[in-house]
Amino acid sequence: MLHVWGLLELSVAVTAFTAVVLINILQITLRYGFATSIFWVQEISQLLMLVAYFIGASCVFRARHYVIVELLVERLTPRRQLHAYALAQLLTVVFCAVILLEALRELPRLMTVHSVILHLPKAYAYLPLAVASASMILTTAYYGLAVWRLAPGAPERSVAELEARVRIGLAAPAGP
Repeated sequence: MLHVWGLLELSVAVTAFTAVVLINILQITLRYGFATSIFWVQEISQLLMLVAYFIGASCVFRARHYVIVELLVERLTPRRQLHAYALAQLLTVVFCAVILLEALRELPRLMTVHSVILHLPKAYAYLPLAVASASMILTTAYYGLAVWRLAPGAPERSVAELEARVRIGLAAPAGP
């Protein structure tokens, strides 16, 4: 299910980014080539950039292509790595839950505040953040539970090796 959701998110993020590039190229061409412009480009561009950024960040998180500092973790025993991993997963869920709850708390108020040009509800700008936070919570729960389930059967394996076996994405999972 998370794999399919990830493909949908990736499609949305890439589409939003592509749309931003295309409408800005069009706006620049119109402005400098024809001395005219499209009045709504900035609002739509900003909204699409938020979609591309936050949904894209969720995709990167799901595929585990983020930057991590393993300098200390690599030096720990596999058991200690598992404890550090559990703490990291818990902190990730708490952080994303705070963001999600605050975004959801603000949405009703922001439905009454509108943008200047197109009069779109300001809540639209919070939706990508809320969706990405919820997605990251589900992803964290998946990885956390999957790694904990594998750990007793492979006590000598590092967390990185265990996580590689349950990785979500287009690539095949790592070997046994």
